[in-house]
Amino acid sequence: LAPVGAGSFEDKLELVAGGQAVAMRPAGDRRFTLRGDLTTVPIEGADPCQVVLATRSGDDDRLVAAFAACARARLTGWSPQAQAAGAAG
Repeated sequence: LAPVGAGSFEDKLELVAGGQAVAMRPAGDRRFTLRGDLTTVPIEGADPCQVVLATRSGDDDRLVAAFAACARARLTGWSPQAQAAGAAG
């Protein structure tokens, strides 16, 4: 099985249902759109994995920047407001 590229969440589920892919979801994923013909199996005892976000150099897409800020805040507790407050003080 090869990594799945761009596509919607539903497109990826279609590949899984067709036996062409497997998918891992974070334990905290609370989407209730999992199809009736699919199931999840918890992976117990696995060490946490590293998360990496790669973007194109010089990419000024506001959605990419917003996603990066959201991911950083979720994973590290960082926020632009806290950074600004620290710089002002």
